[in-house]
Formats: sequence, C-alpha cells, structure tokens
Amino acid sequence: MNTKILEYMVAVAREGSVSKAAEEFYLSQPVLSRHIKKIEEELGTPLFVRKRSGLVLTDAGRIYISSAKMILHLESELENELREMKERMVNNEKNTDSHAV
Repeated sequence: MNTKILEYMVAVAREGSVSKAAEEFYLSQPVLSRHIKKIEEELGTPLFVRKRSGLVLTDAGRIYISSAKMILHLESELENELREMKERMVNNEKNTDSHAV
C-alpha cells in the first residue's frame, strides 16, 4: 500500500508548515507543496489556509486529516497482524520439522 501522501499530509497538519513537514521526509518544500495542491485539486476544496502562525486546517482539511489518521492506523494494524501471522506460520513449520525426525 502506498500511503506516503497521507503521512505527508498528516505531518503538514501537525507541523503547521510545509517546510518542516518536508524536512521530516527529506523532501523539498516545492515537491510537498505540489502534492498538497494536487490533492486539493482532486478534492475540489482547500485543505489548508495560510495564517501568520502557519498553515491551518479548513473544515475539509480536518475531515481529510482525521480520515488519513484512521487509514494510517488501520494500515499499521494490518501490517502487524500479517507480520504476526507470518511469525506463527514460521514457528509452526519449525515445530513440525523438529517432530518429523
């Protein structure tokens, strides 16, 4: 799954700054700004407004970021469950192999 853009957007919301979020992911600020612009164009609404204090989420932005966080959390849970399943399978194979002498 490629959820990197969601991670970028959550970071921008958390930092209130494209530059700070870009640094976190070793991206240039223009690259991250283009990602934001593309998403806003796709959605047809701005997600952030620029204030003196930095970027602030719009109502649409709050909905987007809330959903992005849920998706990232679900992805993390999925990865953990799959990793645990693989570990159980490997352990079961080891146990089966050791009994087959």
